[in-house]
Amino acid sequence: MWVRIPPPELRIQARDIGIQLPIPSLMRPTVTVEDLERWEDNGAVWRALEVSDEFVVVELCSCSGEAVDTLRSDAPEVIVYVRGRRSG
Repeated sequence: MWVRIPPPELRIQARDIGIQLPIPSLMRPTVTVEDLERWEDNGAVWRALEVSDEFVVVELCSCSGEAVDTLRSDAPEVIVYVRGRRSG
């Protein structure tokens, strides 16, 4: 039995209907200092959701403050940057 998968433009994404699915931390994309600076340069903002000595979790937001994505990093330079700023 074959299942036809619709093209990407016709697929309903969980985020399109307001559902947030948990993403295992190993699969979650990482963020760099350059990513955060580029995000700010384009007029958007970010918020630190979690900051520890081992990792940070950052929420990327639209220009209006709506959450767009959540990223994690264990890079020491990102931890220092986020700890010093907390939001951008």
